[in-house]
Amino acid sequence: MEQRPQRAMLAGGSLGVLLCVIVPALLTIGTQTGFWSPAPWPAVGVMILAGARYSWIIASASRHLYEMVLWLFTYVFLGCAPFVQQRLGDEIGTTPRLDSHYVDGAWGIVYAGMLAAVAGSAAGRRVPLETASSLPAISPRRTAALSLFSFAMSIIYVWKVGPASLFLNRYAFGAVQETAFPNAVVGALVFGWASMGLLVALVGQIQLFRLSTGRAKARWLAGAWVTGIALAYLNNPLSSPRFMVGTVFLGGLAAVGGYATQRRFRAVAGSALVGMLMVFPLLNVFRGSTSIGGSGHALSALQSGDFDAFAQIVNTVDYVAHEGLTGGRQLAGVFLFWVPRTVWPDKPFDTGILLANYKSYGFTNLSAPLWSEFYINFGIAGIVIGFFLVGMMARTLDRKHHVQLLHHAAPGIAGCIFPFYSLLLIRGSLLQAASLFAVAAVAIWWVSARSPRDVPDDDPHPLLGSRRRHHA
Repeated sequence: MEQRPQRAMLAGGSLGVLLCVIVPALLTIGTQTGFWSPAPWPAVGVMILAGARYSWIIASASRHLYEMVLWLFTYVFLGCAPFVQQRLGDEIGTTPRLDSHYVDGAWGIVYAGMLAAVAGSAAGRRVPLETASSLPAISPRRTAALSLFSFAMSIIYVWKVGPASLFLNRYAFGAVQETAFPNAVVGALVFGWASMGLLVALVGQIQLFRLSTGRAKARWLAGAWVTGIALAYLNNPLSSPRFMVGTVFLGGLAAVGGYATQRRFRAVAGSALVGMLMVFPLLNVFRGSTSIGGSGHALSALQSGDFDAFAQIVNTVDYVAHEGLTGGRQLAGVFLFWVPRTVWPDKPFDTGILLANYKSYGFTNLSAPLWSEFYINFGIAGIVIGFFLVGMMARTLDRKHHVQLLHHAAPGIAGCIFPFYSLLLIRGSLLQAASLFAVAAVAIWWVSARSPRDVPDDDPHPLLGSRRRHHA
């Protein structure tokens, strides 16, 4: 029994040396443009702090799904990528003309957010958990209804864009999608129910498969296979955003027990790091050639528009210095994303688009990481308070899901999907990610059992039985 903690500490320590020492050294060697090429030390500091935190997650006796995603993004997008970009001195094609006067301010915002998140995580450790080890009960009837509804939405979506269009590259498919759905909100909701609805249904079907016996077990297994195939078709790497492809894959992996043990979680955390540095840029090949991408070289990939997070933070500081804070206007647009522009003519655009228009960029499909969202709305107070709440919420939810994983092969439906979708929320823009998040939240609420009638009377599983006693 004593060997397991020792192995965990060894794995965490080894990863810490790799992330905090070896990777910065390799990036320095790989970007050597002169014998005394200056090192962007703030980026090194981010790699050390984020790498140490990620190593702590690996060595921890608990599973930290949300925090893993937060610090994975920070290490790669705000550490490795800006290090390479500043060492080589070449601008990203999608975010040219950065004003160097605001780089130091951007680094200050990045560090303030990281430290606030660490403090929030420490506070989240003390938040009392209201739920026990049991999973939220799932209604078979509601899950079946969601499956049928989501399949109907997927048929409508495929009919509108054309079956063959789903195998076009991302840029060609984007043009087809705009033609098929002139109203972007309608298109996002249809795709959301076709994609996120099916993902929630798939996770629910897998969990009901575990809880059922006899013919019901076979039916849920068959339904899960059909739903999984439909999801793979709709969210293939040719036409779908890579973040959505990753959410579907990792959500399904979680549902089948991919994080049931600490060893599996560590394997996924390590693979996610490699995937974000290697596979994520490689998948850009499937999106078709473009003049604003990287060349395919490992380091050149970190100079592509995929890794524009720090550049957008610089642009955010630039925007606020000249235009002032939005006072929560951008955040209001996120919560009211469903309001059509015909009703709200001056409805805010995505923060990424706002910054692109401010800088007069021709390409507007840019990110706006949480650092940008918090700062453009409420300034440095937004950074500190926002990331403190993010860290506290992440730690609280991770503790809840860890307790569930001690007794079950997978967490609840939300625990299978949202930790990995949160990568898109962190990368931003929030308005861009809001529709799919809302669809998933409503779908999860819908399949949750709310009365004894939602649960079969002959199901002997203690999880469902405990929910009956709760309502009795």
